[in-house]
Amino acid sequence: MKKALLFIAIFDLCFFCEIFAQTSTYSFFYEFKFAPDSTDLDNRKEDLMVLWTNGTNSVFQSFYGFEIDNFEKKYTDNSTSIGEFNPQEFMNARRSMKQPQSKVIVHKNLPLNEMVYFDQFFFNSFRFKDQLWKVDWKITDDIRNILDKKCVKATTSVGGRQYEAWFTEEIPIGDGPFIFHGLPGLIVELYDVNNHYYFNLTGIEKKQIDMGEIGYPKAITTSKNKFFETKKKYFQDVRLGLGDRVNMVSPEEIASSQERYNKANNPIILKVD
Repeated sequence: MKKALLFIAIFDLCFFCEIFAQTSTYSFFYEFKFAPDSTDLDNRKEDLMVLWTNGTNSVFQSFYGFEIDNFEKKYTDNSTSIGEFNPQEFMNARRSMKQPQSKVIVHKNLPLNEMVYFDQFFFNSFRFKDQLWKVDWKITDDIRNILDKKCVKATTSVGGRQYEAWFTEEIPIGDGPFIFHGLPGLIVELYDVNNHYYFNLTGIEKKQIDMGEIGYPKAITTSKNKFFETKKKYFQDVRLGLGDRVNMVSPEEIASSQERYNKANNPIILKVD
């Protein structure tokens, strides 16, 4: 049993070190707007996303989620050092912070053509490792200036959606928001043609972040297809997501929860390519 636990611990450590042991040099901030409910497109959610990158490795996540994780770590470390933990103070401070609308974290290793995808829903977090999402771009002749940079338009189809992107070779990093990559410059603006999902670069900073520390350490490892199957099943029947906790929740609460998840019917990935 001890050998098995040791193997699991070593596996988890290697899982992170293999692709994540990198430090960022730049952070690119993106405004993110999306419509989670296809029957109510006027109801838009917003988040501030960030792409940490050193040009070859990157992490894309909610900046608000990053700030909360930092707060929790610093508060816990400080409480440990002084031997006190005030749960009410902790929860009040956490609730006052801006909350992430996206729990997805995407690690990309461009030279190795690898990605690790994290997400968190219900009471679990998940991760899968796979090749970088295949993105076949068609570069057009359309040109416009965005943030005082010459940008070129490209189009693609990914995950059941058609996208238009504007990239700039003035920032020679073949990366961008979410799972997107593979253009001869940074993606500055990206949206699907139905305007359900929209990413817009708003700021650039020089920032050194240990990207190896970003993720959900207790995430359940699964496969790409299994992950999206599980998420779909959980959203369609919240009782599956509740697991053993289902007996602790009233039928009225289950119905209310199911109603909320029924409105999350417009995921960014409509089908797995």
